[in-house]
Amino acid sequence: MVLAIAAVHFLNIATLDRLGLIVFDSYQKVAPRQYEDAAVRIVDIDEESVERLGQWPWPRTEIARLTDRLSQAGAAAIAFDIVFAEPDRTSPGRLASQLEESEPALAGALAELPSNDDVLADSFAVSPVVNGLFLLTEQRGEPLELPSGMAMLGSEPARMVTDFQGSVQPLPVLRNAAPGLGSLTIEKDADGIVRKAPLVFLHRGELVPSLSVEALRVAQGADATLVTTSDGSGETEGLPGAVVSVRTGEFDAPTNAAGELLLHFTGPAPERIVPAWRILAEDVTAEDLSAEVAGQIVFVGASATGLRDLVSTPLNEGEPGVTVHAQAAEQMILGTYLTRPDWARGVELLLILALGIGLALILPKVGAVPGAIIGLAGMAAVAAGSWIAFDQARYLLDPTYPVLTIITVYGVQTLYGFYREEQQRAYIHNAFDRYLSPEMVRQIASNPGKLELGGEEREMTVLFCDIRGFS
Repeated sequence: MVLAIAAVHFLNIATLDRLGLIVFDSYQKVAPRQYEDAAVRIVDIDEESVERLGQWPWPRTEIARLTDRLSQAGAAAIAFDIVFAEPDRTSPGRLASQLEESEPALAGALAELPSNDDVLADSFAVSPVVNGLFLLTEQRGEPLELPSGMAMLGSEPARMVTDFQGSVQPLPVLRNAAPGLGSLTIEKDADGIVRKAPLVFLHRGELVPSLSVEALRVAQGADATLVTTSDGSGETEGLPGAVVSVRTGEFDAPTNAAGELLLHFTGPAPERIVPAWRILAEDVTAEDLSAEVAGQIVFVGASATGLRDLVSTPLNEGEPGVTVHAQAAEQMILGTYLTRPDWARGVELLLILALGIGLALILPKVGAVPGAIIGLAGMAAVAAGSWIAFDQARYLLDPTYPVLTIITVYGVQTLYGFYREEQQRAYIHNAFDRYLSPEMVRQIASNPGKLELGGEEREMTVLFCDIRGFS
């Protein structure tokens, strides 16, 4: 049974690995990352913003005004968790086409005005904007041209990096105007919970940065993003070319083999969020805005009902997707990471073998109750070690397989001991039932040690009595 559990651990059975993820989720709930100001803000298109400024989508001229105000207030980067993939339906040219017959003069005047998309493109061209795009598994969309370089130290990333074949991109006029372009794609685990933020993707074999990585690059004015793989760094995670880290400017983030950052979420942090209506409010001065967003990396996203891009995280079942990008950027800036070390699986395998074999040898000698105490102590030690590793070093060491080993070994040994005892009692009953009284058979079955050659000597008093009229 110990070897079977070790084999399952080695094979990475998803169903059992999910138990470890649940344990790590509970750790985050008990000890979420403490919020620190990392110069990252979220401009939230919330309920009040929609009530004040009208239903979504807002005209691109309003988005341009939002961008201009953020840029003039000194934002280091403005990253949109929005894909402007279709032309603005409220542009003057579109309205003119609808009024050609009824109001030709008005239609002519409207046709001469620039489109709302051109207005937004002009704003993007003079602002540190990062456009968002979605990557798709199906072949669809135009070839992808990035405004910045993606360098690589080592061989091509391994097959664990998701290679997408299609994309939904911003309009060309907007894509060409902005200095940054990053993927908004967030991949969930099998149970639907987001625990990782991909920092790098493949699109038809070419590297693509995430929105958070590209926002950091634009904020620093860096020219390229560097992806380091295992054979380029001297490290290994079992696959040649597995991604080890992603570096942009002065920030170098460790990743798993698929180029994903393990997220350590904070609890609610109102100081991270600025409502969109406040950015656009006329009574909010440029000085006030500058105090809030100057030097900040600003992610623009939506949490209003009907607009929400909601995801489930270990701490919240309805977290706006823009928060994932913002928290990934925070962790890269602060340098606080959850890591699953290369040696973690080796340590877990060693514990499986040591605890399982050790308990299997000890249990027959000490009995069920002392064995249970030893097993419980072993489980407590494993759980405590895993928690301390998380709390003190931010290491993710999975206690589930060693604990499962202890439970399995104890259960198997106990069942086997019970089976042997029942077999022995059945043998005694079958052997002596015809020759001895039932009481004597019961005593021998409960204490097989009485079955000794030569019997036993004992001082006894015997009363012989006769029953009148009977014998």
